[in-house]
Formats: sequence, structure tokens, C-alpha cells
Amino acid sequence: MATKSKTKTVAKAATEEAPKPELHLVEGEPDVVIASATPDSNTGVTRKPQFIDRVVERSEMRKRDVKPAVEAALAVLAEAIANGEELILPPLGKIKVSREKDFANGTAYVVKIRVPNASDPEDADNAEEAIAEAAE
Repeated sequence: MATKSKTKTVAKAATEEAPKPELHLVEGEPDVVIASATPDSNTGVTRKPQFIDRVVERSEMRKRDVKPAVEAALAVLAEAIANGEELILPPLGKIKVSREKDFANGTAYVVKIRVPNASDPEDADNAEEAIAEAAE
């Protein structure tokens, strides 16, 4: 029995997500690749807890005050996208749903996000006014 439980433990450990090695090409030496055991911490994915932490840091407010507001804002954003609404949310930009496809476990939305240039904050305000004037 002890051998069988060890096999289960080994199998369970093997199925856990192990960090994927990062590959680096060495210049000057053809076909030599060095694998790093520690993956880069910047994977390009931000999850909700990290997002909330960033908002707390930027706003200098307490997490208990920020978390409900962020969750409510994300819920409103999700509802608007699900309804196919066009959103103009400076400094994020203009968000428009271009396509959607239903799946068994949810709906996939393809959205276009047009972000104003960050070079001049007045340009972002003028762009929003110009869009509002054109829509009227």
C-alpha cells in the first residue's frame, strides 16, 4: 500500500504546474540555448488581486475602500461589453465590441481599444469632446 500512495504522490507532484524554463539564445555560439530555472516575473498577465493592489498603491487609499469600488467598476465594464455598448473611458480610451462568439462555457468578445496619445493630456480631452460633437 505504501508504494501505491507514493505513486499517487509522485503523479500528483508531476501534474502540478512547474515553472517553465525560459530559453535564452547565446550570441556567437550557434545552436546553444541556456534555460533559466526561474521564469521571468513579468509574464504579461495581471490578475484581479494584483490589479487591486496597483489601484491601492496609486490612489493611496485603503484596500478595504478600494476593492468594492474596483469590483463594481469591473462588473459595470463587463455588463457594458456584454450589451455591446461603446465605451469612452479616458485615459483607457474608446472601447468598442467588434465581434462576439458564444461557447458552451461563456462568450468571447473581440474588442477594439483606441488609446489616445499620452503626450498631451489636453489632446485626450479635446478628442473626447470631438467624438461627443460628432455623435450629436
